[in-house]
Amino acid sequence: MKTEFESIFPLHLEHDHSDSSGIKTKQFPLGLFDCNENKTQQVIRLLKQLTEKYVPLKDNGEVIDEVFFGEDRFTDERIQSAQQAMSNGDTPKEKLQGFISKIKDWHRMMNFLEHNRPKIEKKKKSKTSATDDQLFNYIILLFKLTGLLKNLDTAIDMADGRRSVRSAKYELPIFNTTNKLKYVIRCIHLTALSEETLSPEQRDRLILNRTVNIQGGKNNNLALNEYVEILNRDSKDIVTGHQTKESIIAHSKQYPHLIKYIKHFDIISEIRQRKGFHKLPQYKADVMKVAKELIEIRAFEHIPKRKFVCKELSTERNPFINSYRGLSTMIDTNQKNLLVV
Repeated sequence: MKTEFESIFPLHLEHDHSDSSGIKTKQFPLGLFDCNENKTQQVIRLLKQLTEKYVPLKDNGEVIDEVFFGEDRFTDERIQSAQQAMSNGDTPKEKLQGFISKIKDWHRMMNFLEHNRPKIEKKKKSKTSATDDQLFNYIILLFKLTGLLKNLDTAIDMADGRRSVRSAKYELPIFNTTNKLKYVIRCIHLTALSEETLSPEQRDRLILNRTVNIQGGKNNNLALNEYVEILNRDSKDIVTGHQTKESIIAHSKQYPHLIKYIKHFDIISEIRQRKGFHKLPQYKADVMKVAKELIEIRAFEHIPKRKFVCKELSTERNPFINSYRGLSTMIDTNQKNLLVV
């Protein structure tokens, strides 16, 4: 299949920064910070500490250039709440205006995948034409939603920040249909940042700095927040045992280096002991089996009046139909959240 489709779907879709997308990322660990995101006062304290360390400031407290800061939807929301709580400060520094909150791609993609399920499940009886092919409609719906998901997934792999940010426009109506209000707000927020509210320099930083490449080579990029999750997991493995919180925080800048050392310990020690055989899963046989079955039941052919036996799945082929219903009301109701930048 790779050979058949390579001419129409190349392994790497060229974009403005394809030449640099395969460069291995250099890491400068900043360490861990003691902060409970559920407590606004602790988030405010953290932002004050980070402002002093990393935000360019003038002597009078004016911010020279804002720094992007964020993670998943929850973190993004907590940062904005902290900024709102300090909005009566005297200077931009005291108002914590040195940070622009943003939502990153990996959590957005995982939530989009999760929320596709309600989209393909029928909530109520839909009106269908007597000549409709319900099976064909369902297959088309499934392929369209998969295409939307793969668009974001491959944009991350290829470090195509513009396509990654643009994908939020297409995810927005799906989140709206499945009543995921907070991700609707974050998609609008991301689109507004990338198209309207930021300066050209800030816009480029937001769009282009969305991935990390820890092994080098094209199509080997990870979303920033996915890499943070990996670091968190590996760091927890390192600090297991009778370690104090103070000790963990004090030595946290060394964790990424320790992780790298452990992963390459055999090479460093010139140990060549036999390891278990680990192979990446191969899906070719599964894909061929599914494709063969779909062809056998003529799923890709439009056969009028063909009914879908499973009544719990949607037979509406357009994923965006009625997806904007109530969106304008939601935007008007949540203007305060949408305007925080």
